[in-house]
Order: sequence, then C-alpha cells, then structure tokens
Amino acid sequence: MKRCNVAVAIVSIALGILILWLSSDLSGYDEHGVPGERYWPAIIAWLLVGLGLLQFLELWTTPGTNRDKPVDLHSPAVRLAYLGASVSVLYGILLLGAGFELATLVFVPVLMRLMGERRIIALTVAPIVVVGTIYIFFTQVFNTTLPVSVFFE
Repeated sequence: MKRCNVAVAIVSIALGILILWLSSDLSGYDEHGVPGERYWPAIIAWLLVGLGLLQFLELWTTPGTNRDKPVDLHSPAVRLAYLGASVSVLYGILLLGAGFELATLVFVPVLMRLMGERRIIALTVAPIVVVGTIYIFFTQVFNTTLPVSVFFE
C-alpha cells in the first residue's frame, strides 16, 4: 500500500506541475481583475500539488498506518469507477461530435444509472434540469459559449 500511496503522490504532483506549465501562456487576469483562461486550471493544478504533498506528509508522519492494507484494483466498486471514467471519456468525445446539450442529455442519465438511480422520472427530469441550468447560467448570466458540435461550427 505504501508504494501505491507514493506513486499516487508523485503522479498528483507531476500532473499539477504539468498543468501549471501547459497553462503558463494563458491569461491570468484582465485589466478589470476578471479571471482569465488560466484561473481554473491553476486552481486545479495547485490542488493536485497540495494533495500530493499532503499524501507525502501522511506517509512521513504515520508510516505504518496503511502498511498491511491490500490494494484491490479488481473489486466491483473499482470496476464501476473504471466504467464511470470510461463513460466520462466517451462524454468528452461526444461533446466534440454532438455539442454540449445533446452530449450532456445522454451523459447525465447514464452516469446516474451507473450510480444506482433506477427511477425513470429522475433519469428523465435531472438531465433536463442540469442542461437547462447550465445553459441559462453560462449563456445568459456569464455570457459565454458552451461547446458546439464540430459539425455545426
């Protein structure tokens, strides 16, 4: 378990540094103090670095805590997490081909079903509410565009 924790800490810190490096040429803030393109990637990157450092700190301060715990990467819960990650990757691909609205209308109920939701009304209403809320806030309130299908650009 200790080796896995060290590996997770290293990957987390490396990924955070990579995100900071890749977003270094993006704008931070404009002349009015409004956050630019680098704002959210930088927050996520610093969180990854901080969590990786906390992982190392835990390993250093309590070295024997997780030593005897086995790592099971084939349990049903972990397999479900792999499936959820695969669905998320497919969602990202579907965003390019179908645009935000259609892709999200498909993604939300599929992910809800993976998480155990069985009520048809919830699987039907929740995606509509999610897409509607995000659409209204981002297009009307924040005045930004949502991902559009490459076929409609």
